[in-house]
Amino acid sequence: MRFQPFWFDEAITQADIEAAASAPPHGALDTQVCIIGGGFTGLWTAITLKKQKPELNIAIIEKDLCGQGASGRNGGAMLTWSTKFASLIKEFGLEQACFLVRQSERGRS
Repeated sequence: MRFQPFWFDEAITQADIEAAASAPPHGALDTQVCIIGGGFTGLWTAITLKKQKPELNIAIIEKDLCGQGASGRNGGAMLTWSTKFASLIKEFGLEQACFLVRQSERGRS
């Protein structure tokens, strides 16, 4: 069974999916940066690199559709650091742990 993220309904058509699945490999790539994985982390890495250095030639290698795997199953959830408060105290101390939790909670509003 193939999982289809709900947002794909607006972002991509079934024809796009079929065309991507049937596309032949492109052969050798001449690129300066190669990112393996077209999930959100890989895509944002590519975007960030392009913003910093627009002349970079970047390739993203993805076995399926970009954003299809685990990135497409997050349901838009965004969690705070509050559940890791005890670990943060051990790692960074109470003051920094409180700061991190407060900042993560500010990002949710």
